[in-house]
Amino acid sequence: MKDIFMYPISIATGMIYWIVLCKITGQTEAWDSTYYYTIGLPLFMLINLFFGYIAPHNPWKWGFLSTISQLIPLTLISKPSPYWPVGIITFAVLSIPTIFTAILGSKLHKKISEAKNTK
Repeated sequence: MKDIFMYPISIATGMIYWIVLCKITGQTEAWDSTYYYTIGLPLFMLINLFFGYIAPHNPWKWGFLSTISQLIPLTLISKPSPYWPVGIITFAVLSIPTIFTAILGSKLHKKISEAKNTK
């Protein structure tokens, strides 16, 4: 898949993920719920694994963009706070596992492609 399509898909995925978790849990900020970490984050990592598989060129972008884009609904839904810089740092830290799973998806894509080419 062309990267040009993956940028908006990745950003929209992060925003939708945040909004849906807020609606399901009734929280203003999705990460205030334990579901964000126990169900949401593992599911989000699987989504980024898929992103890395379908767009294997520089897959770190999909994990980073989809995670950091959660700042958009956070900013729009939540009240202004002096802790906003802490939120940016938190999202950067939370992007680490999604970046790794996107890279893993890319490696899986390459392995499968190599296996097909050797047959």
